[in-house]
This record gives sequence, structure tokens and C-alpha cells, in this order.
Amino acid sequence: MIAACMAIGSTANAYEFSVVVPSGQTLFFNRISSSTVEVTSENTNYPYYTTHPTGDLVIPSTVTFYDVEFNVTSISHNAFDGCSGLTSVTIPTSVTWIGWEAFAFCSGLTSVTIPNSVTSISDNAFSYCSSLTAVTIPNSVTSMGDETFSHCTALNSVTIGSGVTSIGSGVFYGCSGLTSIIISNNITSIGSSAFKGCGSLGSVTIPNSVISIGSNAFFGVRHIEYYGSATGSPWGAISMNGVTEGDFAYSDATKHNLIAYLGTGGAVTIPNNVNTIGSYAFSYCNSLVSVNIPDSVTEIGSYAFAYCSALTSVTLGSSVTSIGVMAFRNCSSLISITIPNSVTSIYNYVFDSCISLTTVTIGDSVTRIGNNAFLDCSGLTSVIIPNSVTTIGEYAFSGCRSLDTVYMMPSIPPILGNYAFANNASGRVFMLNGCSYNYYYTTSSSNRWYTYRDCLRHPLIDISVNLSSSDTIRGAADVVLGPSDRIVRCDSTSVIQAIANHGYHFTQWNDGVTDNPRTIALTQDTSFTAFFGINTYTVSVQSSDTVRGSVTGGATTEYLDTTTISATANYGFYFTQWNDGNTDNPRTVQVTDDVTYTAYFESTQGIEDIDAAEIKIYATEGRIVVEGAEGMEMSVFDQIGREVMKSTQNGDSSLLPAGVYLVKVGALPAKKVVVVR
Repeated sequence: MIAACMAIGSTANAYEFSVVVPSGQTLFFNRISSSTVEVTSENTNYPYYTTHPTGDLVIPSTVTFYDVEFNVTSISHNAFDGCSGLTSVTIPTSVTWIGWEAFAFCSGLTSVTIPNSVTSISDNAFSYCSSLTAVTIPNSVTSMGDETFSHCTALNSVTIGSGVTSIGSGVFYGCSGLTSIIISNNITSIGSSAFKGCGSLGSVTIPNSVISIGSNAFFGVRHIEYYGSATGSPWGAISMNGVTEGDFAYSDATKHNLIAYLGTGGAVTIPNNVNTIGSYAFSYCNSLVSVNIPDSVTEIGSYAFAYCSALTSVTLGSSVTSIGVMAFRNCSSLISITIPNSVTSIYNYVFDSCISLTTVTIGDSVTRIGNNAFLDCSGLTSVIIPNSVTTIGEYAFSGCRSLDTVYMMPSIPPILGNYAFANNASGRVFMLNGCSYNYYYTTSSSNRWYTYRDCLRHPLIDISVNLSSSDTIRGAADVVLGPSDRIVRCDSTSVIQAIANHGYHFTQWNDGVTDNPRTIALTQDTSFTAFFGINTYTVSVQSSDTVRGSVTGGATTEYLDTTTISATANYGFYFTQWNDGNTDNPRTVQVTDDVTYTAYFESTQGIEDIDAAEIKIYATEGRIVVEGAEGMEMSVFDQIGREVMKSTQNGDSSLLPAGVYLVKVGALPAKKVVVVR
């Protein structure tokens, strides 16, 4: 129990009583309720004019005032603001809330222990604690305010507990020494400027739970600010301290901002659930080499990857619909880019000054290429403008000094902005019309097309041949003469063929042509669909000997239909089997080919009496009984030769209609049995 050593009757200084705690510092308190208090400063209105605790501080969990014991449950805003002499702080498990700027500007603070009781840490709570090296946010914390640890320049390791679901704006802004951070799988959003200026951050793994990355989230800069009068140079006497590249933000009479772009380095993995990448999110990440934008992302903000000078490879997901202004500006190492079909507009300056860019594939849905979109892409040698494009903005391809040829797919030339193709290797633009091109020329300042000469044969475009079947069960189609990848050169020929599966036949191509195989001359991307019909087949039946019996059934019908055939024995004969060994009679067959079935019969002449054989076969009470034929196959036929029963066991047959039956056991001659009902 810690008793108050001084009481203040008035609240002019914004505290009710003070206590000298066991670690030796004087702390100030205000009552929150009849049983709880908060730690506050000596003067919250002017925290810099207060008593500043120093050394290693242990905040007690309880204090006593006028013999009443209070639980310490919160640390008020500005409670230790500017306490530069504090070296460590241990917060008791009774505390649940840390107020805004509670430990701000505690420049000597090297460590802080946040207990598992704390649920909320407010804005700027530990901002500018420039000696703080490591921090663990316990799982109990569910809310972290904006800029909580901003400008903690010595902070190198952070673990964020599982209770936090959102990293707010600027939480680690300016933590230039931060090298490692563990983000829990419960984080769903990373706020604007969350890691801005974390120039030493080697790698970040963003968990799959994250769905949005705010503007400036990983902006790779460190701000160096200088305050003073403008003397000599407009930037004053500022040392760059070894910085080799930079940019100036602004200046005025009282404040000069020098911004040194140092880059974050390492690698960033964007998970599959992210749908938005905010403006400046990864700007100036100068060691970022490759970016894979997943299919979940629909929007890339302005400047999102601008000035990432080491970025060589970018893969855009198929759901991206919007790429913000200057999104990849000055990505000087970027070699190639494919803009997916989901994108309808390429905004202004998107790839401005991507000097290593040599290959651009523009999706078939793009209708507008914005102003300066590919300005000064000096490595670009050729580009294909898809048929969908209706507008090309001013300076869109200006300064592309290696650009020799533009292949323009629209049948109507797009509207041109001034200087759209200025300062290129040549002013040639080929307007595609099949494999023939109208050769156009545009002057540097003109926004009009001029025909230079007509009908230039220039078969340089690859043509794709796409083949399909109307029904893959019935057949397929393929290129039988031409490149295996089905990509051929304009004006060449290719041989295509439809291949019917068994039971079907080719009828025609989608354009009505029935040639198969078919030779085609290729002048543009083309697709062919093969159509197939179903075959008809004839099932015929015949008797092996018309004296012995006759047959019925059979039909001419479509593939896989069914038909019924049957055999009828004449008097003195019985049916034995069909030519394929099947003994069913009547019999249902599935039609798969032209086929003939032959019925075979045997004579009943020489049939022995039932009393003459060792095997006993007789009729009683409407059934046929067999004795002494263990393990032998027995078949029973009616008078017209139809098999009515088969068995390999002795015993009674099923109940039979009255009549004469032939009983055949194994290879023995058939025996005649009369069934009486």
C-alpha cells in the first residue's frame, strides 16, 4: 500500500494528489471513481513545465489517499510527456488504458513493459521515444491509436498481439531503425503512413487477413527537418549525412523541409485478400525488385509504386480496374508490363520515365491512354494499340526515343492529343487493316493524322488461330500444319482439321465451310468452331438355318440407341445362342456400328427318355426337378427354343406354365419333360 505524501485541494494544476512511489519518483493522480485513479502529470495544460520523473519507473498498482486505497487503472494523456530522463517504465496489470501522448518525447526511454491488462493505447502514446529499441503489444490490446510509436528512431523490433485488428495511421511512421515486425493474422487493415519512413525495414510479411493497405503505408522515406531562417542557400546549412539521392519537398520563410528518399529494401508479399492498395503505399521502396498484385486487388492508388528504382517485374492481377496517376512513375528498372483486360483507362503519367521499359502489352478493354502515360520511356521500341482505344492523350508517348513503330489496331484512328508521339525515333504509325497497313505520319505538335502512303504490306503481326469444338464429346479441332502454339505470322497459311470421335462425323465450320482438312490464309486473329453430326447404323438379324428357326428385330437408328432382337425355333429344334456367344433371347442391343447378329439352333431329334438316363429329371407340381447333376450346368428351353431357366444346382425349377420343355444338362443330350398344371 502506497500512501499519498501530498494533497492538493485545488484542481488548478489538474491533479488531486501526489505519491512518491517505491521506485523513487513522484507521481500525480486524479480520482476516476470511488475506487480507481489515473496517473496524470503535474500540469496537463503545460506538460513541459512540470515535474519530470527520471530513471527506472515502476508504476504501482494501488495508491492510498486519506486512508482510501485506489486501483491505478489508466495513464492519462500527457502524463509523462517530455520526460526525457525516464529510462524504463513498468506498467502494472491494473492498468487498462494508456492516454494520448502519455509517454511522448521520452527520448531517454529504452524499454517499456505493457501488461496483458491494457486494452487501449491512444494516439502518439510513445511517439518520439527515440531510444526505445523493442516493444511487444500484448494480446489484450484491441485498439492502437494513430502514430502510437511514430518517430521512435531506435525501435528495431515490434511484435503486435492477436487482439489488434487494425494498424492505424502512422503507427510506426518514421521508425527508421525498424528492421523486423511480426503482424498477427487478425490484422485486416494497414492504415495510411503506417510504416512510412521505415528505411531499415528488411522484409514484411502481410498476413492473408489484410484486405486494405492505406496510402503511404510503406512509403520508403525518412524526413529530415530543418527549422531556421533562409540564409545563403534556400535550404540553409544542412548536411546530407551520406545520403546519395533525394528530393526537396517545399520551402518557405520559416521552415525548410529536406526529404531524403532512402528506400525500405527487402521484399513485400501482398496477400490474396487485399482489394485496395492506397496512394504512395510502396513509393520509394528502392530495393523492391518484384511485385505480384493478386487477383483480389481492384484498385492501385496514385504513386503506389512510384520511384521504386530497383523494381524490374510487375504482375497485375486480372481484377485490377484502376491504376492511379503516376502509379509506376520513375520505376527506372521496370522491363515489361502487361495491362490486363480488366483495365479500361491508363491514367496520366502512370509509366512516366520508366526508361528500361521495352515491352508493353495493352489490354483489349483500354479505351483511353492518358496524358504523359509513357512519357520518356526511352527503351520502348514498338507498341500495339488495341482496337478498343479511342483516345491517346497529349505527350502520351512523347520522348520515347527508341520508338520506331506503332501498330494501331482501331479501324478508325484514335483522337490524338498534342505531342502524343513527339520526339520518337520516327513518326511512323501503321493503321492495321487485316495484314495491310495504312502508313501514317504525325508531326511533333500536331494532334492530327496525315496519310504518308497507303496499303503498305507489312506482315509483322503475330496472328492467333483459336479452334474449338461445338461438342467435345463428338469431336475436336486442331492445327495440323502450322506452329504448335497456334500463333502464326500475318499473311501465312495454316491447315486446320476437325477430328470426329467414333459415332459422329464432321458437318461444317462455323462459317459454313465444309472442307476438312481446310487451308486458311491468315490476315487477322481468327477463331473456328467445328460442328459434328451423329452417325446412324444398321443392326441386322439372320438365322443360321431357316429350317431350324427364324429371327425378328433389328433397325437402322442413331449411335448409342437400342433395339431388340429375338430368335424363334421351329418344331423339333431349340435356340442355343447368337454368333457372339450371347444366349439372351429376346435380347436388347446398343447400336455402336453396323452389325449383323446370327441365331443358332439345335435339333431335338434323338432326345432320350427321362427314365433312360442316370440323372433323374422329372416334372412334378408344375416344376422340373433335377437329381444327380451336382456341379453341372442345366438349361431349360420352351418349345420354340427360348431359354427359360439356367442353373448349376440340383433342385426344383421355378413354377412353369404347362407344356413341353427341353432340359439340357452339361454336354448330355437334351431330355424332354412334360409339365402338367
